[in-house]
Amino acid sequence: MDADELDGNRTLREQWEFHGNRQLRAQLAGLTDDEYFWSPVPDAWSVRPRGSAATTLDQLEAQLDVWLAGVRGLGEGRLRVPIGAKEPFPEPPMADLVLHIHRELIHYLSEVRQLRDPYLHTKPATNGATR
Repeated sequence: MDADELDGNRTLREQWEFHGNRQLRAQLAGLTDDEYFWSPVPDAWSVRPRGSAATTLDQLEAQLDVWLAGVRGLGEGRLRVPIGAKEPFPEPPMADLVLHIHRELIHYLSEVRQLRDPYLHTKPATNGATR
């Protein structure tokens, strides 16, 4: 590849793989359904399972894999094509939408990660004391 060329598909895929595989999956390792659906306050909004995944973590893993496969399938040429009339901003290239979704995913799944700490403090410590 020439120094002036940009392989956008590779760049986006590497961004996703780095965040998804090295950060997100590691931070969510061991997540249980009880922990995922725990509410910090009564009547809090929550996410409910859909599909046939054995656990919520399996479902999240499957969604991550589907998204990565979709980015891989776009190819360099399709990343340059305008997003299209179905979106509120149809003129920017598809790569802009992919980057926006990456930012949203990183943001919202970071919030899921943040809820793991308060959840841990709802359980007794192994020595019987409260945390």
